[in-house]
Amino acid sequence: MVQTFPATRRCPPWTGMSKPGTFHVDEQGRCTHFTAERYHKEHKRQVLRPWTGRWEDYREINGFCIPMKAEAVWMLESGEFSYFRGEVTEIEYNQSVPYGSKEA
Repeated sequence: MVQTFPATRRCPPWTGMSKPGTFHVDEQGRCTHFTAERYHKEHKRQVLRPWTGRWEDYREINGFCIPMKAEAVWMLESGEFSYFRGEVTEIEYNQSVPYGSKEA
């Protein structure tokens, strides 16, 4: 069973706006994706369009559960437009103790 949690995405303070979004979490508590409406520039105008950030291929590294792949996607009338895909190939911590552990 996948759970969803509402979230608030803040716009720059001078706009006076905030846009809600939703975190989608799998059975293991890992965020699989985040959905929201964000402004997309179309024909010199800013238009609200559905947007998704996706995370996958979680691995445990030094006690941390990390998504190794990420993607950012606009949901446009013409279909999905993936404008960012990234993959973690190397990672280094400035503090290698998981948050909330007694070692911190």
